[in-house]
Amino acid sequence: MRQVVQHLRTGAIELLELPAPRAGAHEVVIRTRRSLLSAGTERMLLEFGRAGLIGKALKQPERVRLLLERLRSDGVGPVLEGAFNKLDEPLPLGYASAGVVIEAGTEVRGLRPGERVVSNAPHAGLARVGANLCARIPDSVSDEQAAFVVPAAIGLQGVRLAEPTLGETFAVTGAGLIGLLTVQLLTAAGCAVIGIDTRADRLELAGRFGARTVPAGRRLGARVRPRAHRRARRRWRARDGRDRQRRLRCVMQRGIPGRCRKMLTWYAAVRHTDGGIPLINDSALDVAMSFATLEAYARRHGLAVPGTAPTGLTLLRAAGYGRIAVGPWCLLLDVGSVGPAYQPGHAHAGTLSYELSVGVERIVVDTGVLVSSG
Repeated sequence: MRQVVQHLRTGAIELLELPAPRAGAHEVVIRTRRSLLSAGTERMLLEFGRAGLIGKALKQPERVRLLLERLRSDGVGPVLEGAFNKLDEPLPLGYASAGVVIEAGTEVRGLRPGERVVSNAPHAGLARVGANLCARIPDSVSDEQAAFVVPAAIGLQGVRLAEPTLGETFAVTGAGLIGLLTVQLLTAAGCAVIGIDTRADRLELAGRFGARTVPAGRRLGARVRPRAHRRARRRWRARDGRDRQRRLRCVMQRGIPGRCRKMLTWYAAVRHTDGGIPLINDSALDVAMSFATLEAYARRHGLAVPGTAPTGLTLLRAAGYGRIAVGPWCLLLDVGSVGPAYQPGHAHAGTLSYELSVGVERIVVDTGVLVSSG
């Protein structure tokens, strides 16, 4: 069978001929029909692989710091050998595909050979996947449509955590694949959606899916009244009259700033005293914008921002994180359930992990990840 891999040292993409896999007791072997290309994740990996050693170091400055610390403790030889060995390992590409089960393990229940399934299998003719990471495809759904389930699940998890209500306004920043899927999920839930992106073609697609579009960099106005708001306003007027109208007006005028304040307050609670995030739960540095960057952006748009990071005990129940800050000491913990629930294979050993810092120095750190293929 054939499988697509990338060599991280050179960035070269190769189509390998490999032996056909066999299913373990709790696994299935799938013959792939459709495999989704992730323009964001796979392009990032391609650019990372094509960069030279200096370029790779610039993309992962925190990794360089950890490498230097290991050089001091373990010596040059073992550390460099381990780093170069990791770069020499072929990295399977792809994480969303649809296909047909051709073999099921002895302990697999609910999946049989011949059934169509969606999974997080890589780009390969045949793939061995844990049965708990597969879902049966309904007859009314095509293979091509099913291949989008995995990235859609990422957006769906965010929507679930936000707990949207009818007529509420949400801003989706970034109208890429996951952003556009999220726009459709929120619109289907009866929400008004504002799509924000730098590219006009993406904004056009977001508009087709029912979003009010705003080019990135434009100042958001205080009053936004897309079509979904008008529909919700008519429904609410028919039900409860003035009270419903007042609630809708409050959502329209105050919903976005309030959501932004909540997000910034949450971000402030999950960062070390040096301003950076912990590397628990498959995290990596220099991927998302820093708190300082988002704080400055919020101030430019007239949004209130939280002050200093909270002290004492802070428990973020929905996210499953905790923070204990006493004086210069800061302890950040992952105290939630195994997650993400829609992709338990990404949980690794993250549950109950923690990081400890004193002042701007991190004392106990998680290893985080070098790159992610999913």
